[in-house]
Amino acid sequence: MKLSITKAATDFKISRQTIHNYIKNNRLNQNEDKTIDLAEMVRVFGKEENIVNIYLQHEIAALQQQLDEYKQREKWMMQRIEQLHKKLDD
Repeated sequence: MKLSITKAATDFKISRQTIHNYIKNNRLNQNEDKTIDLAEMVRVFGKEENIVNIYLQHEIAALQQQLDEYKQREKWMMQRIEQLHKKLDD
């Protein structure tokens, strides 16, 4: 999961400046789109007690988003099936 610098700082309870310093000193890798992978934050700042909880919360949020997308797709497909059945009946 990709985090903005602001989100990473908030979740890991460190300053944005600290993150920028770690990036500048090549101690923390940043993606081309200026985000930071959650796994990278855990690698560098993993000594915090609540890191596992943060990681799991992000994973749960990502899975919930996927589930919501699948439900929307399923709803659309069911509506499309109903439309096609109506066309067949007519």
